[in-house]
Amino acid sequence: MPTTPVITWSPAKLEPYIHPDKAEQVVVKLAPSLTLAKGTVLGRITASDLWAAYNDALSTGVEVARAILGHDVATDAGGLHYYGAQASSEYGEAHLHAWAYISGDFAVADLVGLDANGLADMKGSLIYGDTLADTTKAVIHIG
Repeated sequence: MPTTPVITWSPAKLEPYIHPDKAEQVVVKLAPSLTLAKGTVLGRITASDLWAAYNDALSTGVEVARAILGHDVATDAGGLHYYGAQASSEYGEAHLHAWAYISGDFAVADLVGLDANGLADMKGSLIYGDTLADTTKAVIHIG
């Protein structure tokens, strides 16, 4: 039995910047062996229908941004999902999926991996700030 407490679960959640009641979430099944932070922009791998971090330079399906991850999530080699930064749970709690936003208003500073192409993929627009690089003021709307 370990003598040092280990807490892997995290209640941290991405919250919409404004109008959280209007944001829409969907269930996504992430690819195995990933550790992704809340706010990570996601694409769907065409061959497997699994989701992973958006990457505009690839040609696997993840080059099309489709959603924004709502929680910190890690997946194990078998594809089980754990809320937090580690693919295990002190409570033995694993999930088959995670939640992601497909619409809403978000502060760019809270997002990981967003670029202009990804914003366009998600039918998004800049509603506050001058550019996506302005992480102190930029807010986007997707969906």
